[in-house]
Amino acid sequence: TRCYTYLNVVETLAAAVSTTFAIFLRNRSGFHTVFLVIFGISILALGCIALLSATSWKLNGGHYYHPSHLLHPRGTGARHRERAPREEGNFLTRVVDKNALTPAILYMLIMFAGEAILGFLVAYGKTEGIGNPGVFYSVQAICVYVSSMFVGRIDERHGLKAVLLPGFAFYFAALIGIFLNISYTSIVICGMIFGCGVGFAQPALGSLAVKMAGEEHRGKANSTIGLLLDLGGSAASLTYGRMVDSFGYRSIYATAAGIVVLVTVVYLVMRQKKLLL
Repeated sequence: TRCYTYLNVVETLAAAVSTTFAIFLRNRSGFHTVFLVIFGISILALGCIALLSATSWKLNGGHYYHPSHLLHPRGTGARHRERAPREEGNFLTRVVDKNALTPAILYMLIMFAGEAILGFLVAYGKTEGIGNPGVFYSVQAICVYVSSMFVGRIDERHGLKAVLLPGFAFYFAALIGIFLNISYTSIVICGMIFGCGVGFAQPALGSLAVKMAGEEHRGKANSTIGLLLDLGGSAASLTYGRMVDSFGYRSIYATAAGIVVLVTVVYLVMRQKKLLL
C-alpha cells in the first residue's frame, strides 16, 4: 500500500507541474508549442524505456526482466533463478490476472466516477460563471499529499477495509457536493474531500489487486490495473460527454455518486463472502 501511495503522490506532483508548465507555454507561444513539447517528452520517455529494456535483455543473457532488476546488484544466475516460467495462452491471459480482476474492476469504476470531476469540473465551473474552477486541482493535490501520509500506517494497523471505506466515503461526498451546489467555496471544499478520497482509495485498491494476485503475479496484477484504468477513463469521457449534451452537467455527478455507492456495496458483500481480502 505504501508503494502505491508513493506512486500516487508522484503522479499528482507530475500532473501539477506539467499543468502549470503547459499553461505557461500556452500563454507564451500558443497551443501548438504545448503539443510539440508533449510529443517530445513522450518520445523521450519511450526512448528511455526502450534503452532500459534492451540493457536488461543484454545483461540477462537474452532473457527479459523488468528494468527495475538493473537497480539490484545481483548476479545473472540469481536473476535466472528468480525468473518465472513462461506462461501459455493468448495475449489477454498473459497480461490479465484473474485473481486481481475484481479489485481492478472496482478500481476502474472508481476512476470512472472520478472522471466526472477530473474531466468535466472546469467546463462546468466555466458555464456557471466561476472565474477559476481550476483551483480545485491545487487543493486536491495538497490533500492527496496530506492523506498519503496516513494510508500505509492505517493499512498496516487496521487493514485495507479501514482505508477503502473512508476513501469511498470521500469520493461520494465530493461528488454529491458538486451535484448539490457548485460555487467557488464548494469547489475548494470538495477539492479537499476529493483529494482525501484519491489518497485513500486508489493506493488501497492497487494494493488489494496485487495482494489478491500473489507475489509471483505482481506484474500481471499491475498490467490488469493499467488496462482497466485506461478502459474506465476512456469509457467515462464518452459516457459523460453524451450525458452532458442530453441532460446537463449535474446528471454526471449524480451518476458518478451512484457508481461509488455501487462499488462500496460490492466491496462489502464480496469481503463478507471472503472473495476479497
